[in-house]
Amino acid sequence: DRAAVGAWIDAELDWLRALDRRGVPVLGVCFGAQALATAHGGAVEPAPRKELGWVAVESSQPDLLGAGPWFQWHGDRCVAPPDAEVVARTEVAVQAYRVRRNLAVQFHPEVDRAQLLRWLEHGRDELAAHGVDPDQLLAATTAEEPAARARADGLVDAFLRITA
Repeated sequence: DRAAVGAWIDAELDWLRALDRRGVPVLGVCFGAQALATAHGGAVEPAPRKELGWVAVESSQPDLLGAGPWFQWHGDRCVAPPDAEVVARTEVAVQAYRVRRNLAVQFHPEVDRAQLLRWLEHGRDELAAHGVDPDQLLAATTAEEPAARARADGLVDAFLRITA
């Protein structure tokens, strides 16, 4: 029920605020980026369109976050907190931002072929409804996987470097 969901997310947001007060860095991915935005004075809103598949992003800090492409599967977007530094975006959404020792990314750096196969068990219809061929996306993910893994490693290394 809504009350249970509200209590759960309120507790999560309180936890993120407490971590921030203690200076504990958080790397928020997709929903985590949205939770960080909400916890620190930003918001989440419907995007003008879904971002699905491998999308290049514009990065103002390529040493922190390369342009990608990065894997997207979302219909909402973050409104970064007022004191956040936006690091990357697309024409649809903020894709990465920093707020104090936290780094948030709207995309999915963790996606590989195995992960996408799990998502496709329940998401094929959603993709098809938005003009994305699930089999082509799987083929693209398989081809992109080695480079995507290297970008994800670089992102984690950069996060650890900026929070050390």
